[in-house]
Amino acid sequence: MALMALLRCERIARGRYERTIDQAAYWLTYVQGDDGSFGDIYDTALSVVALKEYSDYCSGDVPVEEAVRRGKVWLGLYKPKDELEKVFKGLGIGNASMVERANVEGEGSAWKLFALKYLGKEVKDDANFKSTLSIALTLYATKDDRLLSELLKRQHLGFWGVKRFNTVEILDASHVEGFEMLRDVACRYIDMIKPQDDMGWAIFAPYLLECGRDAKLDLNLTALRPWLVAQIALLKDQMGLDNSREISFLLGKDDWGDFYNTAYVLWALRTLEIEGNYSEAERFLEESLEEGYPTYYYAQALKTFHVLGRDDLIERTLTIPKDYQNPDGGFGYSKGNPSGIRSTALVLDALEYCGIKNETYQKGWNFLRSVLFIEVPKVRIDGESAVLPNGTLLLIKDSKFVGQSNGTAKITGLDGFIAIYMPDGEVFAVDAVPVEGFAPNEEGGPIPPWIALPVVLLIAILLRLRKA
Repeated sequence: MALMALLRCERIARGRYERTIDQAAYWLTYVQGDDGSFGDIYDTALSVVALKEYSDYCSGDVPVEEAVRRGKVWLGLYKPKDELEKVFKGLGIGNASMVERANVEGEGSAWKLFALKYLGKEVKDDANFKSTLSIALTLYATKDDRLLSELLKRQHLGFWGVKRFNTVEILDASHVEGFEMLRDVACRYIDMIKPQDDMGWAIFAPYLLECGRDAKLDLNLTALRPWLVAQIALLKDQMGLDNSREISFLLGKDDWGDFYNTAYVLWALRTLEIEGNYSEAERFLEESLEEGYPTYYYAQALKTFHVLGRDDLIERTLTIPKDYQNPDGGFGYSKGNPSGIRSTALVLDALEYCGIKNETYQKGWNFLRSVLFIEVPKVRIDGESAVLPNGTLLLIKDSKFVGQSNGTAKITGLDGFIAIYMPDGEVFAVDAVPVEGFAPNEEGGPIPPWIALPVVLLIAILLRLRKA
């Protein structure tokens, strides 16, 4: 599906995706099995369709005709186990009648609509699909504006579906010691954040400024929660701007609301060294300190009690995150919720702020590391064999791909091999390992770009193809 999407992008931005498309096509020929399949019926059908489209409409340099032929032979011999598999078989071999006869129900019927349209049939449908994928497939088939509007509503930060990480939580994690390098990674995607109102600007301003972007700071304060007004006051102070309006607004309020708002505002005012009588706010926090709030409340409480010099309240507060901490070391949004990056990062950042690196901190730090990083083993050479547990080795000889092996492979006489580390089926690292040495192709020119794959680009292609 990724290859088909890129082919359509290439028709608009001619030349921009040419190399990526060639590499994706070449990768598909890599992974085709000896029997002609690309995995199961679904992967094989979509791979055949994508490669045929590449062959018919793209002036690429990768020969794929034989791969298409072998894939179609496999599909022709395959006996579908259910009605949906009939749809995919018909799509792969180009048999619209087979697709029409398939009696598919539920969300899977969106694939039937897609297949029929792709094979040149006109379709109509008024089904109310719920999944994003089904809506996208039906939009392709029907060009219904209603479905387009629904898809656009579901877009977030440039993506559809569930993302593993997002920009904000990675920036939060980068504030923890040992994770600073993540800032550059997150900032590459900061332009996807586009605040639409004053509330959005107030929330995202620190992240935008951290990544060197402009942020609107002169906002309608009455539309903001007190903690957001305090955040703007802090940001203006850091930038050398006048924050007297924000300070006056906060000091003019009778109270600052709930536990979190009060804790944040009091912390901000004391950090800014704004003189005042805060005894009532401090007493409110002391009397309201109890279990039951979201995790980030206690992270802020630790920072507030630290600037107040209330070691007694810090000790009381520390018992709550300890109780909230999950067995994996992380923290969820509240007690009993699954561990998340942002909640864990906020607790760790607060503990560092207080100069505390106890057992709770170490467990949380280890959780972040386990989620955000992975230990990639090195390829081990054992006599005439290369060994990479949970990995795939793509073998290159005489400048040609000659096969692949999982975990281990004989490497004597090879130019080298490409080692792909894939724990749990996810691609995490790619490396080119020479044996006799990679050589130019038969014409004496440089190694074709789809063999000498740039590591980062290959990872991106592999991930896209595996998740398509």
